[in-house]
Amino acid sequence: MNRPESALLLHRRRMTLIKNIFILLITLALFVALITSFITNKTPWRLDRNSPSVVSESHLNLRWIDEVLLPSGLGTIDDNGTITSWIHTKTSGTVLSIAADQTTTSSASIILKDYSMFVYADQTHQIWLHRSQKSLQAYSDTSTVLWEQRFPTWTESAWASDDGYILVLSLINETDWKVSLISNQGTLLWEHETLQRLITGAKIAPQGKGVLLTTRTQQAPYTTEFVLLNENGLVLDSISLPATVLHSSALHSDGLSAVVSTDQELYFLKDPKQQTISTSALLPTTAPSTTTPTTETAPKEPGEAKLTLPAPITSLVMAEKNNSVIAACWDDVNKSGWLVYVDKNKQVLWSEPLVEKPFLLGVHPSGFAVYGGGNSQLFTYTNQGAVIWKHTVTEKNLIDFAFSPSGEFIAGLDSNGKLFLWQVP
Repeated sequence: MNRPESALLLHRRRMTLIKNIFILLITLALFVALITSFITNKTPWRLDRNSPSVVSESHLNLRWIDEVLLPSGLGTIDDNGTITSWIHTKTSGTVLSIAADQTTTSSASIILKDYSMFVYADQTHQIWLHRSQKSLQAYSDTSTVLWEQRFPTWTESAWASDDGYILVLSLINETDWKVSLISNQGTLLWEHETLQRLITGAKIAPQGKGVLLTTRTQQAPYTTEFVLLNENGLVLDSISLPATVLHSSALHSDGLSAVVSTDQELYFLKDPKQQTISTSALLPTTAPSTTTPTTETAPKEPGEAKLTLPAPITSLVMAEKNNSVIAACWDDVNKSGWLVYVDKNKQVLWSEPLVEKPFLLGVHPSGFAVYGGGNSQLFTYTNQGAVIWKHTVTEKNLIDFAFSPSGEFIAGLDSNGKLFLWQVP
């Protein structure tokens, strides 16, 4: 064997050895990942990592489609794939529990009368708001009345937290309104009045720790006001903005902070005891205030400093673990949009284009994953903006969906009442 052939053979052996070592390292890494998953009983995206475990576009595994149940809306889905949904008609309301194997159980139907409203608190109980009798009644799954609250005037609307706290809106007179917060045991906690302002929306923190109200004036000049109330119904912060058709809001689970938007602009509300700058601080943060904010100050007017996003904001959600905000922006004229991630320093960390307007956004409790979707596409990103998966629905008529806490199961509901169950590959 001559010298060149010997060198070539040696080179090939080295390359083969390097290749084998590389394969061995990959195998060991996969083995460690499997052991970690087995010990922690967590899927990869539940682990608190700074880089994604999976960064690829994929299609979900369709477990089943049910066209018979025809639910009206979805509540939650647990880590076993059990879906909580409900059927709501003009005459009755029924809660359904559908397991991953399509085993179905339902509650006794609640009979609704004229002017009734069906408000459901996930995993707690159904709420029946009967306006003509000026009362609010809570029912168990067996249709037993758990408690009842009566009001001196007709009740107009109600909002429920997931743990069953209810905020009820009632009319004081022709121009003034009142909201009443009731615990999931039926106890009246506090009442708050708004003078010459119509309450159009509300969000309730768990255990009633705080409430975020959205109000608007009934006469010109028309304005939209966001009011942050503490667990005793006292005003922590508020902001008054020009009235627009499009506005969004998100409330922190501690009830002490919130983020709100109008059109393309983003603002923050916060308990003045938790901040050193003036209330209704805008993005980026302003200079420290020379006055001490109180709990009963008049609503602040927005200043010049603000964060303007690339399109009108349609949805907001707070990633509480890392104090960040995710906004979905959508331009109806140009049919284009973006998913924007604002970090705890009030800076845009990343943005990704959207192919349609999402109607739902969420954040995994670990803060690692951001999920959402619209009529035809569901998606999940890491908190660094990397794609975990995307899935396109061919029918393009989804109206509701829910993610399990582990991120393994997704339930979807289309406009025809068809129910889907997917599993992440």
